[in-house]
Amino acid sequence: MHPMCRRAFSLIELLVVISIIAVIIVLLLSAVHKVRNAAASMACRNRLKQLALAAHHYEADHGRLPPGWELSVDAVQSVDGLDHREKSIFVLLPPYLELTHLSSRWKREWEWGENTNLALSLRDVPAFQCPSVPVSRAARKANFRGAGDYCVSESLGVPFLTILGLSVADLTGVRDPRIMGLFPAPRPPLPGPKKFQPEGLRTGDVADGLSQTFMFFEDAGRPIKYLNGGAEDYVNPGGILNPFWADPQSRITVEAWCGSMINCHNDNEIFSFHPGGANFAMADGSVHFIRQTIRPKTFQALFTSMNGDSPGDDW
Repeated sequence: MHPMCRRAFSLIELLVVISIIAVIIVLLLSAVHKVRNAAASMACRNRLKQLALAAHHYEADHGRLPPGWELSVDAVQSVDGLDHREKSIFVLLPPYLELTHLSSRWKREWEWGENTNLALSLRDVPAFQCPSVPVSRAARKANFRGAGDYCVSESLGVPFLTILGLSVADLTGVRDPRIMGLFPAPRPPLPGPKKFQPEGLRTGDVADGLSQTFMFFEDAGRPIKYLNGGAEDYVNPGGILNPFWADPQSRITVEAWCGSMINCHNDNEIFSFHPGGANFAMADGSVHFIRQTIRPKTFQALFTSMNGDSPGDDW
């Protein structure tokens, strides 16, 4: 009888098989990562779109877009003779986002940081957060509840004004159309005790065109500090102030410049975790990915609402 022969894999063959399996796993993980990032980015865009549509539903009910924020002013000091309490635009949108658990419990007579309102403000609301934000914030969720990744802008500021060739001395005030966006600051104070509130525009007042005017921006990752490229700022690790979606101070002024006005950092500036740019909701309800290579003058034209400037077609 012949002895039975057993066929076995050599060490080299085993190593080759293991290497092939490793390559396949890497490719699969990379594909899954890309799909997950694409899904998160799409969800982020959709939430911006829902915010813009909610603002239009608000206008349908009130005759104006919601103000970008409100300040605390008693009726006797207010031009419109009404009491106003400090809050952001996002406090006014829940009725139009099917967030009845917020809108039904919010107390108009209190500021955003008082009593029941504060408890509501410290809730994480997915409609106000971008899923592309790293899990590092979620891991520290106990300290960072109520953060918002979307915002409105008050105006354009320095050093970005210098890039545009404008100086503060050139500007006639906070409502100058060259620096004023869709949500303007209050009018200059009147003589005496009366004060203006920030007021919402009518869409018919947007002379530059709804499809060519920014409404909502990304300022993602707050209150953790992130730098260009999405790296956490370990050199200056202090938390960012005013990260809460209900806080009127969560609004931004576009000032940063790092060769771009987008994605320099998220310390109250336009910032996203989407490589190469950020998502913007326009005043017509559409959402666009604006690359950080956009020309400053084009950005200014898209930012302003009544400056009479056209952004062209290079965005």
